Formats: sequence, C-alpha cells, structure tokens
Amino acid sequence: MSIVSIVGFPGRIRRLYEEYMLITLAVSLHACNQGLRFQLIPSAEKYPLEDLLGECRDYVNITGRRVTFEYILLAEVNDRPEHAVELAQELRGFQTHVNLIPYNPISEVDYQRPSRQRVEGFTQQLKDKGIAVSVRYTRGQTQALPVYQTESI
Repeated sequence: MSIVSIVGFPGRIRRLYEEYMLITLAVSLHACNQGLRFQLIPSAEKYPLEDLLGECRDYVNITGRRVTFEYILLAEVNDRPEHAVELAQELRGFQTHVNLIPYNPISEVDYQRPSRQRVEGFTQQLKDKGIAVSVRYTRGQTQALPVYQTESI
C-alpha cells in the first residue's frame, strides 16, 4: 500500500479513485478556510478548499478509505481555537484523520512553533468535535524544543 501526499490540484484526487488505486491519501491542508490556505499555499488559489474537500469526500465514499489531512501548526497563524473549530466543521461528516505537525523553525522563514499548550488545545478542540487527530513526533532538531508524542483517538 502506497501513500500519496498532495497539496491538491483539480481533478487529481478524482483520477486516483477512478483508476481504483489502492493508496493512502494524505492531503497537505494547513488551513481551515480558503483565505488562510491561499496565504500559506499560493497555488491553492486554483483549487478552492470547498472543491478539494468535495473530491476528498468522493474519494472516501468510493474507496471506503479515509483521507489524512496534514496540518502544520504555525504560532499565531493557524493554531487558534477558532481555527480548530472551523477545521472540524469542514471535516465533519466523512472519514478523516488530521495529522498535526508543530512547525520546526528555520532561519529563512519567520514562522514560529506554537507552544505546547496551543498544540494540546488545538488537538483537544478537534477531539471534542469527533475528529480523529494525532500529533507528529518532533525529530532531527538541533534546538531544545518540546517533543510531542503521537496520539490518536
């Protein structure tokens, strides 16, 4: 079984299920709404979130397989409680899993890693709304940053 990780291009998910490919689909989402997604992923302008999620719902309905959504948590950008609530609303009603990835800072980009409390709060908000969620382990860092253990519901 292969994993296919995509940002999302119109019709590509449809092509995967039309060709009956037995894969695990991982979608790089990183945002709970179109405006924020476009800010983080400029190519998202060509593929509205509503359309992307519609194709993901079709994928689940046709293949019976869940979709994993990758979501990098960026401090004060997409990690607020209201973002978690909005994300849960968008993912309600079909089989999904959210893989939260606390951002690993690099010198070339100004984004920051959210605090452990923000990560735990975001995770709990999703769980409270019935969304399967895990937090990816932190690996390969040279700085002493908090380590998050993977946990699923």
